[in-house]
Amino acid sequence: MDAHAKSMESDLLQNDRKCEFHGVSVSHVSSSSSREASPVAAVSAWFVADRFGGHFLRFGLPSFPSSTVHIDIGTSKLFKLGPKDLLCVIEVSEIEGSTDKPCSRALRIEFETEDTCKAFHLKFELWKQKIPRTGTGTQFFYC
Repeated sequence: MDAHAKSMESDLLQNDRKCEFHGVSVSHVSSSSSREASPVAAVSAWFVADRFGGHFLRFGLPSFPSSTVHIDIGTSKLFKLGPKDLLCVIEVSEIEGSTDKPCSRALRIEFETEDTCKAFHLKFELWKQKIPRTGTGTQFFYC
């Protein structure tokens, strides 16, 4: 890890209030052959932990909670697409009674700056590391 990344990690660990990112553009990635892209929405993204130990990433407008998208950090992965773009792949579990196999969904996340993208990616990975593992003590990481 380079010095800039170590400094950024230290800043994020020391100041857990930086868990909200504004002006994030989010769009669904489709597996269809259609060339039409889903609409891009400028929203806020924030990290939350519930009282049961679940760690989530949420996208939406805090003033409109019914339109918020909740993503389980434990079943998601981030991939870098470009200096200001990430791909979030979300594992979708089987629906009870369905014969369909589980699949994945993906969101393209775009940021205004490279630094914001790096900070978001680092925060995601830090939260993912704090998820309690089976057989270990319960750890909570609140923002």
